[in-house]
Amino acid sequence: MRIADECRDPELLAAELRRLRTVIAAGEPALTDAEREAIEDAAGICEEHAEEYDGTDSSPISDILRQLLGRTE
Repeated sequence: MRIADECRDPELLAAELRRLRTVIAAGEPALTDAEREAIEDAAGICEEHAEEYDGTDSSPISDILRQLLGRTE
């Protein structure tokens, strides 16, 4: 599954995060540039809408996505 540019569905984002964790755990090739960009975009969307989602200024999903990117560099 790939996340659309405008996805705001936390369940879809979480499913993609689980998929990516599985890829990493299996030792498959590193993320492509397009995949890295999509994750960064998703993290930005989560951050932008954190207040709507849980009333905070930061998003735990955004933090997790950025940590994932850091581990796959």
